[in-house]
Amino acid sequence: MSSSTLHSKSYDAVQNIGDNLGSTKRSVQNIFKNLAVLCTSTLLLFTAYDALTMLQSTMNRKGGIGVISQATMFACFSVSAMLLPKLIISKFGSKRIVVLCMFAKVPYIASNYYPHWSLMITSSIIGGLAGPCLWASYGVYLNALSLLYSDHLESKNEEPNEKSKLIKDKSIVVYDKILKPEYQVSNGTKDSEQRYFQIEDTPTLTSSEYIKETHGNEFPKPFQGSKTNLFSNSSEETRGKIKKGKEIEQKFSKNNISPIAKENNYQKPTRNTCATNTEGNKSKVLVLSKTIFLLSSVTANFFGIHGMAHLTSHIWSSLLSYFILKTDITSETFRNSTCYCGADFCNVASDCFENNAGGPSINTRYLLTTICVCVALFSIIIAAVFLDPLKQDREYYFSFNNIKATYNILKKKEMLLLIPLSIHSGLIQGFYVGDFNKSYVACAWGTYHVGLVALCYGVMCGVSSLLSGWLVRHVGRRIIFTTAAVVNAVSIAYLLVWTPNSKSPEMFFIASGLWGTQVGIIWSQLRALYGVFFKSDEEAAFSAFHMWSSLGTCLAFAYSNFFCTSLKIYVMLAISVLGFTGYFIAEVINNKKMKT
Repeated sequence: MSSSTLHSKSYDAVQNIGDNLGSTKRSVQNIFKNLAVLCTSTLLLFTAYDALTMLQSTMNRKGGIGVISQATMFACFSVSAMLLPKLIISKFGSKRIVVLCMFAKVPYIASNYYPHWSLMITSSIIGGLAGPCLWASYGVYLNALSLLYSDHLESKNEEPNEKSKLIKDKSIVVYDKILKPEYQVSNGTKDSEQRYFQIEDTPTLTSSEYIKETHGNEFPKPFQGSKTNLFSNSSEETRGKIKKGKEIEQKFSKNNISPIAKENNYQKPTRNTCATNTEGNKSKVLVLSKTIFLLSSVTANFFGIHGMAHLTSHIWSSLLSYFILKTDITSETFRNSTCYCGADFCNVASDCFENNAGGPSINTRYLLTTICVCVALFSIIIAAVFLDPLKQDREYYFSFNNIKATYNILKKKEMLLLIPLSIHSGLIQGFYVGDFNKSYVACAWGTYHVGLVALCYGVMCGVSSLLSGWLVRHVGRRIIFTTAAVVNAVSIAYLLVWTPNSKSPEMFFIASGLWGTQVGIIWSQLRALYGVFFKSDEEAAFSAFHMWSSLGTCLAFAYSNFFCTSLKIYVMLAISVLGFTGYFIAEVINNKKMKT
């Protein structure tokens, strides 16, 4: 999920929907409407996609085409994450990219009609290249909506005599910059130039904490009775302010301190410090720590809600595949005495596996694929009709600066420490789809039970994602990630010692639920963590996250047919230990920076 400095892009990009710019209630309604549209379309798309993805290691196991196509998709995903999101989003706009990239998933779904190498590999390449752009657009929207809603919540806590002014100058004007019903023509002014002009006109410390260099946006002048006025880049006064703003940022960027905060002699915030205007207005105290904490909490909540929508798609996709595949079953006889399933599973070509994990009939395959294609197309229609576009400049040209920025951010200590956990976040998802379903469920209980067991996985993914987003605000990130580490350790130990048997079906659901819990927490909160730790370089940070996460998923699928399951579990254990250790060290480093 990348975007050009997502918080800045969010703040600088918003435009109101409707004529009544004075209604904060309408603004809040639009925030939640767009969040609901994002979640609904994501839920439907991945319901269709996951219903078939979960079956690739069993339904399309001939020649390993299923897992190899998945490995190809995530390899392309990893490369695309570094190169394409900013270019594509800037040229076509976030809404168009959401719709187009959702549509790019359809060919892979449809390729399951006839799972041949030419069809599945080609469609997996298309889906892999489009994936990062889709998640980047999701990230832009979620950060935009998070910023808007946190600004709304903050304005409610202002002094009564300041509230009406702040609502006009912040909540409504901010909303007037992000969401609009149609794209406008660029006036040729660079986003960075407009941003400095905006800061000079309406200096808001809350906003400046999250504004750094951006590219490719334009936004209208603060609301003064007309929502169509745009900045002109022709005045000398504007250029003087631009130059002054750039000099300020260059002077203080090394210290990771907001230029506007420093210019006004504000102190860098901690949890217990405030910043006071030194020009005589000492009565106006801005509690910066609360502002930062509020935005961080809202961001975690919004990402958690969207993560829940994405991950609970496993529920509906599991039900869909289970009830359709069940129509193929004529008898439930499973050979367990001579089967080496679970952690001992090594050979996909064994007679036991062939008996228990037989593929669906042609008619059943056609029925399942047709339903999935229709659901995916319906999700695209919802996004195309109801999602409000972000206003963005489309005049952006490819450069290797994105790769350089990603390389530079990889040299930061926090990023280096988060790499193992990022890889682990992809590895555990790839393991579940490619190995757990095959080695545990299909081998010991039959292919058609894959969907039923995955139902528990989807439920726990969604619940843990939503609950973790809410709990972050009350107990903090460390407790949430500690919980994820404990659940991860318990899940791995469970898979190592448990021998799956169809006579004890409840054990399958316990294993699936534990795995879903850790996936939900890590996936949703690690994404939010990147937005908090690297708020000045979010595009490169999210690109790096998806590069490492998709690399982990790619590896899980790539070696799926070559090693025993127990070895794969030990690999995950080693990477998870490195990952969680790195996370806690990164938290310590980040806290030290916040206090200096």
